[in-house]
Parts: sequence; structure tokens; C-alpha cells
Amino acid sequence: MIYIDPPYNTGSDGFVYQDDRKFTPAELALLANIDEDEAARILDFTDKGSNSHSAWLTFMYPRLYIARELLKDDGVIFISIDDNEAAQLKLLCDEVFGEGNFVAQLPWRKEQLNQMCLLVFRRIMNGYLYSQNLANLLQQLKARNDAIMRLMISPIVLGVPTT
Repeated sequence: MIYIDPPYNTGSDGFVYQDDRKFTPAELALLANIDEDEAARILDFTDKGSNSHSAWLTFMYPRLYIARELLKDDGVIFISIDDNEAAQLKLLCDEVFGEGNFVAQLPWRKEQLNQMCLLVFRRIMNGYLYSQNLANLLQQLKARNDAIMRLMISPIVLGVPTT
């Protein structure tokens, strides 16, 4: 099992990704060999935040790839993340581990709320659980018949009757 708690790309932890790529339409047109109107449309798109996650993804990809290579055939990786990069992380993990090896998304509350209810959504964390090979993992889990495993993994996932 591998556990990763990567930086959440919030800018508040001192670990900031330099993903600010500012070009004029003329500079981008020259670099990308496109006309200035197309360059202006691209810059407008990226200025709206559509490209703000690319450096974080570039940072994460090699780490996830190496983690995948280190996992045994029945191994799993658990990655915790907040809402800043949760959607991007899910897509990246689908690419690296394969959509078919997705096991579960595990949300949990970060801390007890002591402020207005409006903050509840910012206090939810996510965990993604992927396997190296889901078929091997399920076979291994079915072979175990202990109470802890049954509490951790849904009986439906294991193919165990619930009644």
C-alpha cells in the first residue's frame, strides 16, 4: 500500500507552483505559429483559470507513475486531496492507473465545524483509492474473511451477499 498526501495547490502552504504563463497575443502567436486572433482567444480562455492546474498536474504525474510501478499486483494507493485539485487528480489517476482500477472515492470531514454552515464544503477532504490490478485486489480481499476488511470494503464491491 502507498499513501500520498500531496500539496493541495492552494498557495497557502508555501509550496506554490509557478503556473503563471503570461504572453501577449503577438508573443503566443509567434511561439505557437498561429494567428493573433486565435492567440487572443487562447489567452482569454487561460485567463479565466482554465489552465491554472497544469503545473500541479505536471508535478504529480511522474510521482503517480513511479508509485504505480512500485505497487505489487494486489497493491493499492490512497491519495488524499481537497477540492482544489480533486477533479484533476481523479482524471490523472484514471490515466495512470486505468479507470478500471478505480476502487473508491472516500470523502471525510477535515475537522469539526465551529463556524457557519457555509464553511462545511471547504472542510470536506477526499481520498482516492486505486489498485494496481483490481481483479487481483478483489481476489485477495475475498480470500480474507476478517471483520476489519468487511468494514473497510463494501460487500457489493466484493460480490458478497448483503443478507
